[in-house]
Amino acid sequence: MSSSITAPTITVTSSTPWRRATAVREITIATAAIGLGLYEARLDGRLLCRSRTPFLDAARVLLSEGYDPSIKMLMLRAGSNVCSLTAMIGAAAKLSVEESANGPVFRSYRIALKSAVAGSTSGFCEISA
Repeated sequence: MSSSITAPTITVTSSTPWRRATAVREITIATAAIGLGLYEARLDGRLLCRSRTPFLDAARVLLSEGYDPSIKMLMLRAGSNVCSLTAMIGAAAKLSVEESANGPVFRSYRIALKSAVAGSTSGFCEISA
């Protein structure tokens, strides 16, 4: 199932790789449901990841690409101009979502999280190459 996702354009010249776009102080991530609880996260049309937690996983992708952790990241859902989430890239990259007895909660990011619900693991993430 494919979705059309649009986000505001960030001007980066061909001589300026993504990791060197230091003048950018705010970026917008567009997300769209792709089924089975998974979402795509895109920046300027570029697929960052497919994940159950696209905002947080997109932050980790951007951080690994060399983005400044202090850049403000906004999340819009496909077809909406309403900001659903906002955080600094560095702060969002340090978080994950884990199920608890009282519902989902933010936790510190760890590579292999075990959910509070027996037998399940938290978060699936497919990073785009």
